[in-house]
Amino acid sequence: MIYSDQFTDRLTIVISRIGSIAETARKLSVAESTVRKWRDGGSDPQRKHLINLAKYGDVSLAWLVSGEGDMKPSQGVSEKIAEYNIGSEFDYVPQYDIEVSAGSGKFEQQSDIVGKLAFSRKWLKNKGLNVTDLVIVRAIGDSMVPTIRDNSLLLVETRQEKFTGDGIYVIIHDGTIIAKRLQRDLNTGGLLILSDNPAYQPIKLTQKEAEDIYIIGKVIWSGGEI
Repeated sequence: MIYSDQFTDRLTIVISRIGSIAETARKLSVAESTVRKWRDGGSDPQRKHLINLAKYGDVSLAWLVSGEGDMKPSQGVSEKIAEYNIGSEFDYVPQYDIEVSAGSGKFEQQSDIVGKLAFSRKWLKNKGLNVTDLVIVRAIGDSMVPTIRDNSLLLVETRQEKFTGDGIYVIIHDGTIIAKRLQRDLNTGGLLILSDNPAYQPIKLTQKEAEDIYIIGKVIWSGGEI
């Protein structure tokens, strides 16, 4: 849970910067009662709503979620996001200063946008992808070699917040952000966390343990230096 008294205080500030609960609900296309629940700590905003709250409130996403850093980004969030949606043939996906483990280490997570990567709009459309659901993060480690090499960039669809079938996901497990292959364990109904590198042993989760996994998104594409 990201909620605390401090978070609700920050959210109240963001709502006031946007204008009102009604205006916040309109911009995010949600009910006013939903915004009130967020403000009162009764429910969690989805990831896309947190991003839009930061955008329309013109505050740092890291500050909104964790209270870290300055409230006001050096460049307006709305201006930054607008940069990634220009051009006639390409959409620009923001790269965040987040390193995910494709090994066994832990990494500090920051939420600043540090760059952008262009993808063909035609390719995204053929994949059924919406640019507003996509982020770029960096994978560190060798556990997913040869599929994902150390220091590769990952295109992650954040709309995929639940296990939807075999694939590579970015997840939080035991406090670590990792990129791993998830597979249903047909014997137990739980999940298998698999590495493509055979040097790493699979992790078996029961159904109950699998419920504690937080899925950030599904990996759609990987690229990096040869």
